[in-house]
Amino acid sequence: MSRYFCSCSFGKDSIATALLALRTGEPLDELVYCEVMFDDAISGEVPEHRDFIYDKAIPYFEKRGIPTKVLRSIHTYVSSFTRTVSRGKAKGKINGFPLCGRCRIQRDCKIPPIRNYLNRQPEDAVQYIGIARDEQERLLRLKGKQVSLLARYGLDEQDAKTMCRREGLLSPVYEFSNRGGCWFCPNAKDRELRHLYQHHPDLWQKMLELQALPNKATEYFNRTETFTSIDERFQWMDRQLTFYQEDDDMMTRNQVERIREQYPAGTRLVLERMDDPCPIPEGTAGTVVAVDDAGQIMMKWDNGRSLSLVPGVDSFRREAPKQEPAMSM
Repeated sequence: MSRYFCSCSFGKDSIATALLALRTGEPLDELVYCEVMFDDAISGEVPEHRDFIYDKAIPYFEKRGIPTKVLRSIHTYVSSFTRTVSRGKAKGKINGFPLCGRCRIQRDCKIPPIRNYLNRQPEDAVQYIGIARDEQERLLRLKGKQVSLLARYGLDEQDAKTMCRREGLLSPVYEFSNRGGCWFCPNAKDRELRHLYQHHPDLWQKMLELQALPNKATEYFNRTETFTSIDERFQWMDRQLTFYQEDDDMMTRNQVERIREQYPAGTRLVLERMDDPCPIPEGTAGTVVAVDDAGQIMMKWDNGRSLSLVPGVDSFRREAPKQEPAMSM
């Protein structure tokens, strides 16, 4: 008899896949969840999502007769971070932060336990993957006994989200993020990092402590910023919120001058998020032209547009010099 299991991150698509199997009578023997760890004691899941997984989602499916197999690697984010590079230009240094697009954490902490699990399954085992029908590129990458039930039954990503919400199984992570992922992910958007900064200062501090370690092969947390510079930017944004007068929301002359000192003409900035009906695309870089009398930063964006930035409302950062990738092992 064939064996059927569902790879489950407990995001909307994988949960909807399991719910769909139960609803349609498709065979399903167990859910398989790989938990990436920050260190030996702390999960890499955003705390709200981890609580949802263990307190709500896993018990729900167990009651429906579907157990969950939890996998973990012997490696953690911290052990990978502090491992010594054995060759290349960075030989003798510690790895430091994983490079965007070449996730060492995925390689060390997620793929091995999943591969070991798959190797123990019978050849005819069927793996359900949570890919919606509107994710054509991902569907084309399915191979062998990998199956998308969402595509088979014509459900798109919004359908999956609605199914989870109706069943009371939509992770709270979607309240501040469009996706799941580790809280230390270098691809995290500003909104996700702000949530960590505001609601989990203990985890935020751990990242600052890693940033402070010497002799790292990679100093940048993401493509353009160190974690320290992100922390400084968020602190600055918090201070900007106090710049506005409570009576008329206008900035004083001194407050405007402080912004002009912080961002003189010629400063290069990168947009993270803009609160505007027709915003500049996220990630667009531009040059400061001036700061007007209302404290708005007048910009010349690289895409030719000229919308101003509003400190304390829009999210942006200084453009950092490009980092030369270092080989790490």
